[in-house]
Amino acid sequence: MQRLDCHVKNYAWGKDGEASEVARLFAAGHPDHQIGSQTPYAELWMGTHPDGPAKVRSSSENLSRLIAKSDRQSRKEVHLPFIMKIMSIKHTLSLQVHPTKEQAVWLHSKDPSNYPDQHHKPELAYALTRFELLCGFRPAAEIVRNMQAFPELRRVMGEDDSSVFETLFKKGISQDSVDLKKALRRCFANMLNNQKDTEFVNHELQSFYERLKNGVRGSLIEDTIPVLESMRKHFPGDVGCFSPLYLNHMILQPGECCFYAAEELHAYLSGECVECVGCSNNTIRAALTPKFIDKESLIKVLNYRMTTPDFYLVPPKRLEDYPSVTEYAPDCKDFTLHQIDFSNQASSSQLPVNLPALDCASIVVIVEGDAECEGPTRQRVKRGDIFYIPPHRPVRFTALYSGRLLAYRTFSYEEGPDHSKRLGKVVSKNIRQCWPNPSVVPRLVEDNLLPPKTKAKFAQPKFAQPKFGFQLPVNLPALDCASIVVIVEGDAECEGPTRQRVKRGDIFYIPPHRPVRFTALYSGRLLAYRTFSYEEGPDHSKRLGKVVSKNIRQCWPNPSVVPRLVEDNLLPPKTKAKFAQPKCAQPKFGLSDSDEYERENGLFDLDTDMDGLC
Repeated sequence: MQRLDCHVKNYAWGKDGEASEVARLFAAGHPDHQIGSQTPYAELWMGTHPDGPAKVRSSSENLSRLIAKSDRQSRKEVHLPFIMKIMSIKHTLSLQVHPTKEQAVWLHSKDPSNYPDQHHKPELAYALTRFELLCGFRPAAEIVRNMQAFPELRRVMGEDDSSVFETLFKKGISQDSVDLKKALRRCFANMLNNQKDTEFVNHELQSFYERLKNGVRGSLIEDTIPVLESMRKHFPGDVGCFSPLYLNHMILQPGECCFYAAEELHAYLSGECVECVGCSNNTIRAALTPKFIDKESLIKVLNYRMTTPDFYLVPPKRLEDYPSVTEYAPDCKDFTLHQIDFSNQASSSQLPVNLPALDCASIVVIVEGDAECEGPTRQRVKRGDIFYIPPHRPVRFTALYSGRLLAYRTFSYEEGPDHSKRLGKVVSKNIRQCWPNPSVVPRLVEDNLLPPKTKAKFAQPKFAQPKFGFQLPVNLPALDCASIVVIVEGDAECEGPTRQRVKRGDIFYIPPHRPVRFTALYSGRLLAYRTFSYEEGPDHSKRLGKVVSKNIRQCWPNPSVVPRLVEDNLLPPKTKAKFAQPKCAQPKFGLSDSDEYERENGLFDLDTDMDGLC
């Protein structure tokens, strides 16, 4: 674990001085820092993005450089795929949207100064306090109802296009239909373009706020009146002040979480949260900001989905093996958030709590409490401390004093530095070498200090579905003959010399001596059938079998080669039978032993030479 120094952003919308959790948390981790009473503390960035790179406290080098060195990369820096933030919001942020990866590349090529990144920026917000935001277009029925209740909205959206939208809705057209979305797009574009006519917009806003004063009991926006007043105070004359009429107003209580991918219109309003975003600072703004506004790009990028607030909520998941850890895993490969919250129930001693040893890098921020942390070394951690945890690093906390520790951990399995495969091999190899010692591995298994992938190989008789968002592979026998495989159920990623996606209905020819590995996706199950024969067809088996057998026989005197290959099931069955059994077993015909691939265990070395295609 490496202690980090991270960046604070002093945006104008941040809470001032001691009122900001960002300021208090940063000061707790930096006792010499004096909080400015009039200084806005908006965001605390934890990641490797160039606009706010974390530094390793012991060496003052960028975290991205440390990752590159530990991963033996030729590049000077390697970036994590996410940024974790603490946010303290005093008033409304800009009405904005973030692009997809393809859109980000297009925007960067068009305007690199305002769109410096070529990456997407999905976002997750976990409420630390009461947290308000606008997110996504309201259901079509609510938009129509507000058009009828507030004629000012119809006028700024355009009378004709508003009527078309209302007519299509009354005809019963689905709100997922292209026609209704196009009608909404025309209304929204009219409203943004009307910002040029400041006199018209000011007149309509004045009329709108007068209507609010006269009472809106029973309307859809009764709860948003404080938000509307705040918008008017900070952004008078801005057409974005109409946004609560057509966007969902969400109020998250502490512990609730929401997620929105690219192309979703949103604006934070107030409160404090933990935010996880993709490693990008691309923002397309439409209103409610003095910063650069790009209406044309925003109108093109939006998906115009109309739905309820529940669509954006992320349900919590308590991890079975780690009762102190709650997982928030959105439909996004870039990040997952863990809340770590445990209390010491023992009066005379402290009870340790183990964190999952992930197959990827992660960042942890301590929000409350004091604890003793055991990794490779033992150290004291407290509120405000931020750490980088490399892949496959078991971590154990023991809460002190108050007996409570509250922390948040962000990680990603899919993107960024590819530590997991190479380091996974090293860990597995080391564990296998010490397996005969009963005091080593069983204790690690019992204490949940092994990475999940390694634990599955050595501690379970059958494959168990992993709990942390990644899939474990299953290896097929490398046969001495040709075979045909048909996929009957499931989706999977297939690794031979190349990597490809396979699904139900796919049929493959596999040449002799070709190791193949499947990783099931989504449902976590793959069902397939494989047929082969040693006696018929092209006579590959005898000729290629001789070559393989000869090579193996030549290296047999080296006890570190063949026994390990036999142990890891990396030899074709016929060759394995010659060297691992006193007699050659009769080969099976028809379906192999792996006719139903129920996620077998077996170590597969990606560095094995594979020069054929499955």
